[in-house]
Amino acid sequence: MQKVSLYTELEYAFLFTLRKVNSINTAGFKPFFEDLPIDPYVKGEYRSRRLSRFKVSGVDTPRV
Repeated sequence: MQKVSLYTELEYAFLFTLRKVNSINTAGFKPFFEDLPIDPYVKGEYRSRRLSRFKVSGVDTPRV
């Protein structure tokens, strides 16, 4: 059996993840971002376009 180096295994894992991310249909998210208000904390007419998800565990987790 041929042994694959760790570097190659990481490359395969990265490429697999990249392919899965690129296969996500982002059109379903469009309605959520269409009518965002202008961000009052940024100069110019910029709108916040970030979507985040956090999992918090423990009581000493700092707020960001």
